[in-house]
Amino acid sequence: MLSVKIERDVVGKYPSYLNDESGLVSGNADKIFFPENENDVKDIMKKAQNGKIPVTISGGGTGISGGRVPLNGWILATDAMTKLDIGNMEWTDPEFNETFQISLIEFNNEAILLAPVAMRLKSIQNFARENGWFYPPDPTERSAFIGGNVSTNASGARSFKYGSTKKWVVGLRAVLPDGSSVSLCRWEYRDKLPEQFFQNTDVTITKDGRKFIIHKLGKEIVLPFPTYELPNVTKNVAGLVWTDDSEPLDIFIGSNGIFGAVTAVALKLIRPPQNILSILIFCKNNIQALEVIKLAQNQRRTQNFPIPMSVEYLDDRAVEIMHGKDHTIPNAKAAIILEQDLTDDLLDNGIEFWVNSLDKLGIESSSVAQTHKEIEHHKFLRHLIPETINLIVRKNGQPKLGTDYSVPDQYFPELLELAKTKGDEFESQRSDQSRLGYAIWAHAGDSHLHLNFLPATLEEVKRAKQMMVEIMSYVVSVGGSIAAEHGLGKKKFNGKPAIVFQYGEKGLQEIRNLKQKVDPTLLLNRGNIIGV
Repeated sequence: MLSVKIERDVVGKYPSYLNDESGLVSGNADKIFFPENENDVKDIMKKAQNGKIPVTISGGGTGISGGRVPLNGWILATDAMTKLDIGNMEWTDPEFNETFQISLIEFNNEAILLAPVAMRLKSIQNFARENGWFYPPDPTERSAFIGGNVSTNASGARSFKYGSTKKWVVGLRAVLPDGSSVSLCRWEYRDKLPEQFFQNTDVTITKDGRKFIIHKLGKEIVLPFPTYELPNVTKNVAGLVWTDDSEPLDIFIGSNGIFGAVTAVALKLIRPPQNILSILIFCKNNIQALEVIKLAQNQRRTQNFPIPMSVEYLDDRAVEIMHGKDHTIPNAKAAIILEQDLTDDLLDNGIEFWVNSLDKLGIESSSVAQTHKEIEHHKFLRHLIPETINLIVRKNGQPKLGTDYSVPDQYFPELLELAKTKGDEFESQRSDQSRLGYAIWAHAGDSHLHLNFLPATLEEVKRAKQMMVEIMSYVVSVGGSIAAEHGLGKKKFNGKPAIVFQYGEKGLQEIRNLKQKVDPTLLLNRGNIIGV
């Protein structure tokens, strides 16, 4: 008999758990469980295995790929997993009025935060800042659970300098579909994590060349690396992104929960930048915006000072949304939000570089934020854009269809032009010309673009999906990724799992075979990546 909270009337009492922010899939479930710890998760998994009942892991519900949406069976909601058995301190985030049981292990220039999977990204950032540390990943939806960030390998704006979530996960615990558990960490952190982090597990995982080996009850499950060629981009979470540098814990990072449920995370923190500038740059046209982007990319490529933390592009529609909340924002044709971290001794030099550079590019208007309050206002304006789009989507009653495509840097101008062309074409064919038809924003430093279609009819949904397939074909042809940061979840096009458009039917089958080795009856997170 399970001791966790269970609710059978999911539709009546917990309808929000049958969807996420995407609106892509309408879910269905018989029961929803609210485990509080890893042992609860193990019990639920074992009971589901015995009854051959599908289980879908649910995080904060902020995803936009349908990953947490149940197709049937049970929902395992991680909302109550706010404490760690080995946590040695309690901390309350006043912003969300939520209390977490955590551990902080401090060294000279870095620290390790042991966090429960229901701790929000913003809470992690708030805790780090309050205690003199810095967690660099900055995905747009900061109310997301860290467990969901790990499952999708979320990135965001600051990945331009600091990389995605994967780079900052140094350890994790997970429960496999059969209810067995494993604790993993990066090799260099084995002696930095407490022994308790590795106790009470049933499974070990090792790496041998280009294969992972799961050791369980005297048996070995061999997971050879997929043979498909990975996109030539700085941001990619399409399918299984395993490389020669991958370690066993990377099985669970970015795999959309198809191999197991993450139950605890060890995150690396660093000392915060002494100074951060947020520069909101207003451009006359896309040509001018692309010059700013090219300059920032060149700084990173040549490793010349200063290298920005983030470089974000916003089209005229996105700028208009910001203007609606802050009338000091001009109605520019495009805008760039650039974040720059600087030490005290190089602060003046960094400011001088950007002032001179923007002047040479003919930038006539910009807004510079330097205090925490000012920077948070810039972030508020940036995050307001997808929030506003999501509200429009819900009002339209159709799914939001947005690209999550990245390309090699030299092809970003072409991708932006193609997205603009398709957006204008879609908008011109609307039944109601007064409605906003699309908006574009991009993590432009990583040549990663979101074209967001806002269909209001089934015919418009069909038309937008076809345009997304056409853009996907271009992206793959130039060595790009069709999933740069959000994961593929349950996305399908032309009746096929989206992964087929990246790696073909052979790639799909390779991932499906790996999934079936760990989860023979395909019960966990059905529909994610492989479509079944």
